[in-house]
Amino acid sequence: MMRFLFLEVEFNPIQDQVRLVIEHDRSSSYDRAKARALYVRQSVLDGLLAKDTQRYAMAAQAAGGTRNTHDPIVALAERFEGSLNLTQAAAEFGLTGQRFLERLPQGRGLDVLRQRDGRVKRDAFEEQYGALVAELRLGRYVQPPIAHPPFPWSPRRTQRRLLQRLL
Repeated sequence: MMRFLFLEVEFNPIQDQVRLVIEHDRSSSYDRAKARALYVRQSVLDGLLAKDTQRYAMAAQAAGGTRNTHDPIVALAERFEGSLNLTQAAAEFGLTGQRFLERLPQGRGLDVLRQRDGRVKRDAFEEQYGALVAELRLGRYVQPPIAHPPFPWSPRRTQRRLLQRLL
């Protein structure tokens, strides 16, 4: 008999933004009745998602699955995105905490790491990373490419276009 692990996690609630646009946008020319039928009220969506989650858990158990309450990939991502303490920040440079403190220049926005139990937010740390690699003489920093170039966009315009394509 084959055994497997299945996840029983609480997902972030899905908030349907399109339904809000349908309810409040009086200027659009699409068929609002069809749009309402496609995008049900939040309470109905919540019920459907809860029922689907329950059905999945029952089917996984019936198939011999073992329960797990936390996805290891999610745990790793949450840990990466969280704030860093001295040891974690130093490890990003391949240094010990003490050696990192000795070499860390003042005024880089990372001085909080000098305090006991000090933590720095990931985004603040990443803003300084490239400059610190050069300043600490640890190698040559290569800026990663941007996956999608930044562009101005309007959520309302994007939602309207999406509705027009769907209807």
